[in-house]
Amino acid sequence: MPLAHRGYTLHVSAAVPLVLLSGLGADERMFAKLRPLLPDLVVPDWIPPRPGESLESYARRMADRVGRDRPCVIGGASFGGFLALEMLPHLTGARACVLVGAVRSPAEFPLWVRLLRPARPLCRILPFQLFWWASGLLAATVGGLLPRSMREFLWLGSSLDPAFFRWAADATLRWGDNGPPPVPGVPVYHVHGARDRVLPAKLTRPTELVAAGGHVIALSHPAEVADFVRRHLAGDGGGAVPGPLVPRLPSA
Repeated sequence: MPLAHRGYTLHVSAAVPLVLLSGLGADERMFAKLRPLLPDLVVPDWIPPRPGESLESYARRMADRVGRDRPCVIGGASFGGFLALEMLPHLTGARACVLVGAVRSPAEFPLWVRLLRPARPLCRILPFQLFWWASGLLAATVGGLLPRSMREFLWLGSSLDPAFFRWAADATLRWGDNGPPPVPGVPVYHVHGARDRVLPAKLTRPTELVAAGGHVIALSHPAEVADFVRRHLAGDGGGAVPGPLVPRLPSA
């Protein structure tokens, strides 16, 4: 059965696909700059969440959509990375997992996110539509003064589904404390922006850092992200790397 994607269909006979899931407040356009660099990239459309559905339950259904036994590399950016980790135990065909500016469990969330967890019920009543209106207004009025990646992210935020954003924010705040257990034999490769202020790199365990990167490195540093993916999925994971990559943070 082919894996459907907006615009084309990837058949089983094709190369092993890199399946990337978008971040919270973004869609497949987050990876638009990676497509020319990673021709086997597939970004599945979201499936509608069920009322009150957990991240773990949603991950099982997304695994069905991707194909549980289909060979693939699963991954995602930010929220998409959380979801990819939860999908991994259900994807028997997964060869590896790629995290782009994500964390491996809620234990790596910054303090401000952990403080929001008890206030999770507010997700049901907060006017998330204001985020979309504000994003569009900022992009249209002062977008020219902002870095291009930030301007593109604001345009993404102005055209998304508030109901999905509300569910995803709630599910993230309910994500289990320890995250999913590691899957034996399936490596996790993690690239992170050294200047990420949303999910600070010092709180997680990246394989490599993009020295000048913030939270949306798929938009701001696509060449570095694509280079990281190619090297690690090729199996060497080492050697000299062109561009502003620096070594992973030392363990505490």
